[in-house]
Amino acid sequence: MTRPTLMPADTPDYMLPAWLGCMHWAIGDDNVRAAFEAATGHRYTAPKSGLDRMIDEASGHTSAYVEAFIRWANDNVWGPI
Repeated sequence: MTRPTLMPADTPDYMLPAWLGCMHWAIGDDNVRAAFEAATGHRYTAPKSGLDRMIDEASGHTSAYVEAFIRWANDNVWGPI
């Protein structure tokens, strides 16, 4: 399995399942997302249609939000090992 590029360098490879679980939980938690958005100014609104989703994906809006969230969550939720 390839190591995710956004997983912290100090996190051992055997912790991959725990890190993925933490990121999955964090992005699904309304309070964590609200703290991220308040701290960074990033906002995400779920697309209302298939066309809106395709526009978000093509423009990189969705991936930019997720990457910023993971970087923030690495520091504020996961923390150093």
